[in-house]
Amino acid sequence: MPSLPSADFEHLPADGEMVTLLRGADWAASSLGPPSSWPESLRIILNVCFDSHFPIAVWWGPELIQFYNDGYRPILGATKHPAAFGRPARETWPDIWPTISPMVDQVVNQGIAVKGDDMPLVLNRNGYPELCNFTFSYSPIRDGAGKVVGMFTAAVETTARVLAERRQAFQLTLVDGLRGAADVDQLVQVATDLTRAHLGVERAFYAEIDADSGGFHIPQRWISGPALSIPEQGRADDFGPHLMGALKRGKNVVVEEMADHPELAGYAEVYAALGIDAIVVIPLIRGGRLRANFNVAHPRQRRWSAGDIAIIADAAERTWDAVARARAEQALRAANERKDEFLAMLAHELRNPLAPISAAAELLSMRDLDAARIAKTSAVIRRQVTHMTGLVDDLLDMSRVTRGLITLRRQPVDLREVVTAAVEQVRPLLQARRQELLVDAPAAPVTVLGDLTRLVQVVSNLLNNAAKFTAPGGRIGIVVGSTVVSDGAQAALTVSDDGIGMESELVARAFELFAQGQRNADRSQGGLGIGLALVKNLVELHGGKVAACSAGVNLGSSFTITLPFAPADAA
Repeated sequence: MPSLPSADFEHLPADGEMVTLLRGADWAASSLGPPSSWPESLRIILNVCFDSHFPIAVWWGPELIQFYNDGYRPILGATKHPAAFGRPARETWPDIWPTISPMVDQVVNQGIAVKGDDMPLVLNRNGYPELCNFTFSYSPIRDGAGKVVGMFTAAVETTARVLAERRQAFQLTLVDGLRGAADVDQLVQVATDLTRAHLGVERAFYAEIDADSGGFHIPQRWISGPALSIPEQGRADDFGPHLMGALKRGKNVVVEEMADHPELAGYAEVYAALGIDAIVVIPLIRGGRLRANFNVAHPRQRRWSAGDIAIIADAAERTWDAVARARAEQALRAANERKDEFLAMLAHELRNPLAPISAAAELLSMRDLDAARIAKTSAVIRRQVTHMTGLVDDLLDMSRVTRGLITLRRQPVDLREVVTAAVEQVRPLLQARRQELLVDAPAAPVTVLGDLTRLVQVVSNLLNNAAKFTAPGGRIGIVVGSTVVSDGAQAALTVSDDGIGMESELVARAFELFAQGQRNADRSQGGLGIGLALVKNLVELHGGKVAACSAGVNLGSSFTITLPFAPADAA
């Protein structure tokens, strides 16, 4: 049989890493012997192998000695090349040999070719196990007598395409799952459950972040997998300042093994107590601020591929969008309900004065009325018209504020004067309800820059609100002074009462338009539920803030206004 010349491989391409390796190897010391003894069938198949741009490997002889071309090199990765060249295939592929050996046996011992499409194999070719996919064919190599003397392998790695298809399928599944969720909690549960199952990790969870305080909010129902032994509310700095710093900068935090992470290694015990050794945290930045993050964690070392991180990032974005949309829809539904309640209340409030006005008009039409009866009837009409005028004025004021048509006439204003004017307006109501008013104001002026008329309107609205929701004989207080805020001191005015108080849910939405608690006998004075909304808008027009506080039902309420002090040169 013709043999391959031993001096050079002139018939092979002049360039190529594998050809250079082939020419430089000491084949005489191998089980194949010197190239001069190599059979013609091996020379021919090596010609095919090294001339091809397609990834090809040749496994030759009883030991399946391995040759491969430059195109096959990436399949071997960083740890198997170049040791695999010229060595038995079983030594190169111990990690997948139990899977492929039946196919190799079919080719070598039975002479039957084998083909695989997108076959999954876990390879340790770069120092860690990774799931890869290959489309390949194993074909027998025969000598002149038809005997199988080796195996010809043509393979292409399809991992990238398979992962892209899996990611696309996951996205469709996630979209369908989120579309069917009923509320925020269910949305988060769907997203975390699907992400955890798709990646095969122990936990996935979603957290909302207060970027200013560094606090996080993670309800247990937002955790897929074993519960985390942490409070629902906590501080991100407890898990390393690097974590919060990176997230605020919009950087993903990717940890494959906690002890090896340069910034978090000192907190490895904290994470270990939670059963976390590998984690990916995706920040969600909106308006330049950290608002939430999506987390995937595992109790053991794990290498996160670029595909894994892309899937987690996509789940994070879709979860945020779905949660924001659900909350917006919920807010719209609530606003619509309040609007409907308001329209019904408005009709009721405007209709109530009509009955006494109508009755008074009937009385005035009688001819035998004396002067006293006429005066009394006229007073009824005057009171009801005044009440209706007040309602309409409130509506017009709110309309002007919401449309930005309010113009403030700013000047230095002493809050003590504001309180005096507001008390004068509300005194008849306080006297009618026999309520005690206590005013605590400093001897020195408390000067702000604002519109006197509008500030009096704000304080009188708060006093009216307190009087209406405090039982007859109750106590109302006004305190004028200052308070410390983040950028210095500001003027402060607090109106408090010992009235019916508010539940926490009502406190949270007290300043929303049309917000009202349940009516009862103590609230017979009525109202449209726009007074506090008007207060909030007017205070904010002055550059201030207003806050509500109540310890609960029947425990009273307090409302505090803070306003910037007037600058020294304001006059």
